[in-house]
Amino acid sequence: SNLEASQAGLLAGTDLECGDRYQADLVTAVSSGLVTEADLDRALVRAFAVRFALGEFDSPERVAYNQIPNSALDCPEHQALALRAAQESIVLMKNDQLLPLDRESITSIAVLGPQADRVVFGGYSGTASSPVTPLQGITQKLADTTIRVDHAPGTALLSESSETGIADAVALAAAADVVVLVLGIDLSVAAEGLDRTDIVLP
Repeated sequence: SNLEASQAGLLAGTDLECGDRYQADLVTAVSSGLVTEADLDRALVRAFAVRFALGEFDSPERVAYNQIPNSALDCPEHQALALRAAQESIVLMKNDQLLPLDRESITSIAVLGPQADRVVFGGYSGTASSPVTPLQGITQKLADTTIRVDHAPGTALLSESSETGIADAVALAAAADVVVLVLGIDLSVAAEGLDRTDIVLP
């Protein structure tokens, strides 16, 4: 029930809920003994401590964050940090001795899949100043290698693949030394208010 969900969320450490469930449920949850006033106080103290630390209740001139110049935004130092964060966030689930690729023996790569030439951010993400798609990154890194591209790498995720399109992709893959297949989801498949019931690739 909604009441049980609010109880579970609060007790698990979700101090702030952005809809109206806590407002609707927590008074009842306290009166029925599902949570205590101490549980509410703990959540409130933590939520407001962050807001005070951010200066939300201070005049603008007293808030250090307001003094950050525009020149600090997207500066080279921060771009380098973002690149490092992206590189270190990659998780390799399995490697059948394929990686790292032997650049000396590879003359052609087929870059296939609906996400091959797209940059997809999740909900509430900012907008990158210089986004790089997988295809662009591979092309830049392997300038001396023939890159064969799927006939429509930007095709919408939920559109049906034609038999011809699949045959084209298979032919491209067969002619290449290595295939990079770029799959995944986007906000048309999973987003706030659009939950998935499994982790199977679309």
